[in-house]
Amino acid sequence: MLRVELNTQGFQAPQGDLKINLIKSSIHDFIHQAAKDDVNPIIQTLMAESLTKFVINATYKFIRGQKEHGGDIRDKNLIQEIRQEHMDMFWYLRAQEWPSHLK
Repeated sequence: MLRVELNTQGFQAPQGDLKINLIKSSIHDFIHQAAKDDVNPIIQTLMAESLTKFVINATYKFIRGQKEHGGDIRDKNLIQEIRQEHMDMFWYLRAQEWPSHLK
């Protein structure tokens, strides 16, 4: 089974694995209920693992950003912020195709 690897960088993970397992279990139950027999149970488990990792890492990333940048996200020009992130994403995706300088 896949293990959720947290990217907490400067934040403490939830107390033990209990809260993470509770989140993962809830997500898996939701996926199982939504998918019923239409999606292979192994795929359902992989979906739950992936979504759990995303939820935890995205939460910690948002908290880090709030700590780093401060202020209230609702006071920011979010369209401009999204455009800036989108431009960065383009370069991140393109750079994956560039020859590596590490040999």
